[in-house]
Amino acid sequence: MIKTTVGMLGAAAIVFVAFSFGQVSAQTAAPAAAPAAAPAPACKTLTDEAACQGRDDCHWTAASGKRKASCRAKPRSKKKK
Repeated sequence: MIKTTVGMLGAAAIVFVAFSFGQVSAQTAAPAAAPAAAPAPACKTLTDEAACQGRDDCHWTAASGKRKASCRAKPRSKKKK
């Protein structure tokens, strides 16, 4: 009976210490940073003409012959040296 009583007290002490440590670490933890904004979708994934023309870095290519209409990225200008 003494062994079980001592064992129970030891287990209770371990649980108490673990619980109090968890409370302290939860209080000192830094707040989570806000999630970063998702990047804009690539031009080639846009299928709506209005959405494509609404962006400065994309242009709409009309359908011609067998080619479907699509949105493409505008070429980037070269930097002057």
